[in-house]
Amino acid sequence: MKVQRIPDERAKKYNVKEVIEMHYRVLGKTGLKVSRVGIGGIPIQRPPEEEAVRVVQHALDLGINFIDTARGYGNSEERIGKAIADR
Repeated sequence: MKVQRIPDERAKKYNVKEVIEMHYRVLGKTGLKVSRVGIGGIPIQRPPEEEAVRVVQHALDLGINFIDTARGYGNSEERIGKAIADR
């Protein structure tokens, strides 16, 4: 994988100098390009809501656009909704 320089504002926000480039694949026959790395809804049930929202937003900032959730994952759908509301 290539290491790519990231914009200054993201570097300052996350206190990093470099990031590994996100890779995407086409999801079946949908034509949608999704990140090869995803984030699941189960782990974001446990932390306080503000932290869970920040985790999802951080994932989105890094290029993750594949989010797995289900009704059985408790409040994770609500938290994901809050994280993506302004995007």
